[in-house]
Amino acid sequence: MPSRVFNSYSDKEKRECIKKLLRVQHGKCLFCDRAITYTDNTSLDDFFKEYEVDHIIPLTEEGARDDDSNWAILHKECNRKKGGKPLFLAKRIYKFKRDKEKYGQKLTLGKVLEIHGIKSKPLFLKRLGEYAIVKYYENAIEREIKTPILKDPAGSPFDSIFISLPIEYIYHDADLNPRPIDENVVKLIEEFYENKHPQLHVCLARIEKIGKENEWEQVKVLLFDGQHKAVAQIYNERRKLLLRVFINGSKRDLKETNWRAHTDLRQIEFFRSIAARVGSGLFADKFKKYLNSPGKPKSEFLFVKSLPYPERQQIKKEFLSWLKHGILHPKDFDPDSEDNLMTPYIEEEKSRKRNKPISYDAFEKTFIKFFVYRKPATEEIDPDSEEYFRIIERRNVVKLMSLIAQKVLINKFDINLGAYKLEERLRKGERIPELHLKAYRIFRPKTFEVWCEVLRDGIVQLLKLRGELSDTYAKEGKIFWRELNDETWEEIDKMLDRIFNHKIWLSDNPQIIEAINSTRKEICQKLLTEGKIDDTQVIDNPINFRYIVGVPSSY
Repeated sequence: MPSRVFNSYSDKEKRECIKKLLRVQHGKCLFCDRAITYTDNTSLDDFFKEYEVDHIIPLTEEGARDDDSNWAILHKECNRKKGGKPLFLAKRIYKFKRDKEKYGQKLTLGKVLEIHGIKSKPLFLKRLGEYAIVKYYENAIEREIKTPILKDPAGSPFDSIFISLPIEYIYHDADLNPRPIDENVVKLIEEFYENKHPQLHVCLARIEKIGKENEWEQVKVLLFDGQHKAVAQIYNERRKLLLRVFINGSKRDLKETNWRAHTDLRQIEFFRSIAARVGSGLFADKFKKYLNSPGKPKSEFLFVKSLPYPERQQIKKEFLSWLKHGILHPKDFDPDSEDNLMTPYIEEEKSRKRNKPISYDAFEKTFIKFFVYRKPATEEIDPDSEEYFRIIERRNVVKLMSLIAQKVLINKFDINLGAYKLEERLRKGERIPELHLKAYRIFRPKTFEVWCEVLRDGIVQLLKLRGELSDTYAKEGKIFWRELNDETWEEIDKMLDRIFNHKIWLSDNPQIIEAINSTRKEICQKLLTEGKIDDTQVIDNPINFRYIVGVPSSY
């Protein structure tokens, strides 16, 4: 709320106060840092159309004063964004939200360090019996910190130290934790804003040796857990972080431990897409080593069987992660491959905005379920061949998803308009472009599952008729295990057109709209494949197998 005391001043007193505040603020809005325009010739009426004088610390907080020691000049729009929060807390939250909006899923700890102009650098470490000495420079002064080396009580080889380090000596460990920063960091920024609340859980890091200088090891300190807490502290302009740093032990074992903590144990849950990325990397490292080892034959199945029994369930989870991540991010596997054009429209992280039309769960229940063979295959692999069936399968699924994205999503679904409560917004009179609404309805989760299953059946029949898919492979679900020619893709393209050009997607019938948005698959199934709601026929040409392969309804 703007200051009542300031508003009670005479015009002369207001001008004197404005000048004083602008000198303190260096002529900038304290919220957004944009310049504030004011001269002796500026009309106060014009000035207050654009700016307000408000409190830095709200008067509701103990000790806050309504005088110029607690006033700031802000743009009116900035004052609205600030709300009832302390000014500098609101500013930090605003800066985070602005960065999150700009970078999206690319906003990791590493990107936050970059945004804040922090260039990570290595430090030096020396071990002396039960102690470690860490050496670094702070404000051009050499610091040497002696700290105990702690043994793991469970007897693992992961010795560690606890230490408080300047932010510039910390790197983001994108290999162990590629997770983007989510909106929950706002709560942490608020929690850590003042000096009242400690950070209860320390951040976890490991070292990576990069050199040696006399008896000192030159190392990078890579933070892999607690990155949201670290980011909150950075936005709060803290200069140091308290860390537990593992100085011994296998990187691979630590990576697996961290992955299990975020998946099976769910100590701090990864987004499923991030779990898939990490699990994919774990599987790829082990599988590559297996393929490069002597001996034949080699297969996915034999690889799993070669592992000790207790490890097999874990490797199967990593294997599934490898399949999923390869389809959403094919360039991570082959830089020369084509991008999956649908990936930008899939929610790979939790978001209250729900601005994308496809959830990660829906991706798993459609393209992964219907078009990917999800078990370790027995077929023999030639490690030197480009014809490995998984590479072919990945290319085909990516091509199918990209085709769909081009037809329904790209330049049609507006991410900024989003998917949140879209039907409700439409009923309230918001203008929703037809193509945006159509895309939204096509990818409603249960409806999506239904038409995707119908599409799978149509593609299977097409490939069998063209001699590109055997009955055995069709039954097993190995649908896309061979390269498809242009004519085949043209026929698949026609199937997609039949599905997406159907009049049902832009229906204004409330019953049809409700059925499309239903969370019960049987309702969506009956609507799309039979054209019925309960026992009432509501569409003449259902989206069933006959329809998508082009058999006339009167046939």
